[in-house]
Amino acid sequence: MPRRTTALVAAFLAVAALATAALASVAAHHTPKAGSYSGTTSESSGAVSFKVAPGGKRVTGFTTNDGYNGMCKFSGGVGGLGNYTVTVPSMKITKTGSFTGTVKASAGPFSGTFMVKGRFTTATAARGTVTKVGDTCGSAASNPSTPDYLETFTASRS
Repeated sequence: MPRRTTALVAAFLAVAALATAALASVAAHHTPKAGSYSGTTSESSGAVSFKVAPGGKRVTGFTTNDGYNGMCKFSGGVGGLGNYTVTVPSMKITKTGSFTGTVKASAGPFSGTFMVKGRFTTATAARGTVTKVGDTCGSAASNPSTPDYLETFTASRS
């Protein structure tokens, strides 16, 4: 019996060691490195930038432009209106590497609430979405009740 017990204990310890190593690997995968990040959005000329604070616990200074690519169908063009600069001062990074923030922004006569959702896919890369919540086109547009507008982003440590 003592040999069987020893073998079971050894097997249990081996499984526990493998599980601990796997969890540590997953946790390290989502812990972002501090520094500056930049990338692109699904907008034709969109850019995104932000910083990760030392310790990898916060995204700071998240900035992008949200411009709709003509989705609102304004008569005679938008003339630059509708291009929002979305800046979220700070967002907490969770244990799974995700971050979320909401901010109000305006462009000319338009204003809106934007939600940023992101996740670190590695220690030096993130991806996510920027959504303008609610009706996205003003009453002057030919389709004023267009629902939530979404753009995607990817960024890596620079």
